[in-house]
Amino acid sequence: MYQVIRKFVRRNIAMILAGPLTILIIVAYNMLEWLEKYHPKLVENIYYGIAAVLLFAALYLIGLGIHGMRQDDEDDNAEDLWPKRRH
Repeated sequence: MYQVIRKFVRRNIAMILAGPLTILIIVAYNMLEWLEKYHPKLVENIYYGIAAVLLFAALYLIGLGIHGMRQDDEDDNAEDLWPKRRH
């Protein structure tokens, strides 16, 4: 019985989470609108916080990309300047 429920949840997790996440986003939007009306400086700081998190995520992803490129370069043989081409 538990396996059937587990399979159902795994297959339909997007449909199960769609409703609660939609409600959460609507409530968060309405709260920000209310806060913006009565506490504009607080909302401005929230926007700065969101921008800081997005900037951090972007720079982190760029760093991961550079790290991945450096590892690919290290995998190449530095002594073999003219590698044999594989056909």
